[in-house]
Amino acid sequence: MPIIFTFCFGGYKCHTSPSHPEVDWAELFNLNFLVSYLYPIINGYQHGVEIEYESEEVSIQFNNVPQEQTDRYTASFKKLLDYYTKKSLSKFDLHLTLRLVIARELYPDGVSKLYELTEQKKATYRDKFDTLSGREKEKWIQRAASNYMWENGIVSHGSLSETERHDIIKAARITNEAFLDADYNLRQSWFEYKYRIPLTGTWGRMPSAQPFDGWLHLKSTATSFVDCWIGTGFLEAIHKHGKPEYHETILSKSQIAKLGDKITYLDNSDEELKQIAATFNTIPVFMTKG
Repeated sequence: MPIIFTFCFGGYKCHTSPSHPEVDWAELFNLNFLVSYLYPIINGYQHGVEIEYESEEVSIQFNNVPQEQTDRYTASFKKLLDYYTKKSLSKFDLHLTLRLVIARELYPDGVSKLYELTEQKKATYRDKFDTLSGREKEKWIQRAASNYMWENGIVSHGSLSETERHDIIKAARITNEAFLDADYNLRQSWFEYKYRIPLTGTWGRMPSAQPFDGWLHLKSTATSFVDCWIGTGFLEAIHKHGKPEYHETILSKSQIAKLGDKITYLDNSDEELKQIAATFNTIPVFMTKG
């Protein structure tokens, strides 16, 4: 049987990324990293390897993100996988299949049961939140604070106080914890299929009420901990012995801001890649000293 490596991720592009709501070099670099990381198994296991990107975009509405924007991300991600299979994998004789799996399509009874169960579990996670220390509470809502779409979202909030904003972010995080619990409850047999190995990005290391025991937490590239759907792909040019060495990395909004005018943009000549999203017209580069 093929070994299935399932990378579980949000399935959206964070609204703070310049390429929102579509993919950029970050997703391409993550593909490169994941295939390279698994290459010894891909190359050596004769029955084949399948890499699934498991999109949990069914939950992104909790962050006030319109479904239309999420659908655009899904469409661009599918195009990127098709491109990668055609342009990269076809050059090698590898027993490897790439695909995007949409979580909302995996519930036997549709998503209504998922939302119902999520609502039922909210009270439990509100109680859990109240038992956390101040530092733990801060960490719990950290990701929700960066992901929540205040402007141009499903709901127009208008002017809010800091307390009101905090309460909205807290509710979003609690709802997400309840979702993770409900989702696993409904799809436990799918996650625990004997030939599937679940993977997560660094979000799996965030403080959470949901344990990820036995799941591998991977960096997004060899040099980056910023998850590909959160950050933006860059080439880092490291000067060594008078020549630059280029490394694929992913930067967050705050990391990009620190670079300031150190960023340059190189033209991309790959017309097929440029058809996937406008962000592929150029590639951002910054230089550091080795």
